[in-house]
Amino acid sequence: MENTTNLFKHQTGRHSASNIEHLQSPAVKQGWLRALIFVPIWFVLTALLSIIADGIYLRLGGTHPTDSSLNPLTEMILLLPQVISVLVAIYICRRWIDRQDFATLGIFPKWKEFGLGALFGIILISIGCFVMTNMGWIELKENAFNASSFFGFVLMFMLVAINEEMLCRTYFLSSLMDSTNKFVALLIVSLLFGLLHIFNPDFTWLSFFEISLAGILLGLWYIYRKNIWFPIGLHFTWNFFQGPVFGFEVSGQVVKNSLWLEIDKAEAIFSGGKFGLEGSIAGVAVTVLGCGMLFLYLNKSEKISDNSDI
Repeated sequence: MENTTNLFKHQTGRHSASNIEHLQSPAVKQGWLRALIFVPIWFVLTALLSIIADGIYLRLGGTHPTDSSLNPLTEMILLLPQVISVLVAIYICRRWIDRQDFATLGIFPKWKEFGLGALFGIILISIGCFVMTNMGWIELKENAFNASSFFGFVLMFMLVAINEEMLCRTYFLSSLMDSTNKFVALLIVSLLFGLLHIFNPDFTWLSFFEISLAGILLGLWYIYRKNIWFPIGLHFTWNFFQGPVFGFEVSGQVVKNSLWLEIDKAEAIFSGGKFGLEGSIAGVAVTVLGCGMLFLYLNKSEKISDNSDI
């Protein structure tokens, strides 16, 4: 990462002072407008690359699931063009609309932050599962383990996390933060994140509320630290432990061959029903807990940093 950053600095240093000033002055000054411009660029790229990838996949004999179950190989093939599209769209907007370095969005990997986010996700989802099991709302049973499917889900959910976090919590959130208070920007993006799941199977208003809260949880690190890898780690383990480990549906999508099998024992508001943990009050409670813990930690860290600069 350091070599890449130095390269950016070296290339920028070769410009004259007037060119540097030009590069640092956005072509579109309003952050909210830059965020809106990003959407059609991302959408067109995603549509084109997804159509091409889907056509190749079907020509090679691939098939789509007829139900809401997830096939890791199929999902990875269809997710790759989405990841490429969002990265290309961010680069285009950052280079020619913002006229800023791509690296300054916090996209390059920070593995320590990824690991911390991953650990936090495991803790939160495990607390939720523990509460639901001990309250008698769900039951966990051992399930038939399929190693190839299990490890396929590792790669698949990693791509899901990268795609959704790059889309919602890099360029779009950063641009809105240039136009309004960072917490207002976070709230707007989090509500949009909830709406992105509206077509998922068995979507409810409770799951919309929970996923919007999850958007706040995932975005807090970015608005304070301006790096995306803690949210990617958190998003990855939240989904992975929810589905392939504990056997819940993941946002309404069924994960077969999970390590355990989750069986509903109560009404959907308690067990999550066919939407999974994210459709339950336990999911809401755990997400609120996570938001509170992360906010207190980041806010305290920011104050310590401010005091040390004095």
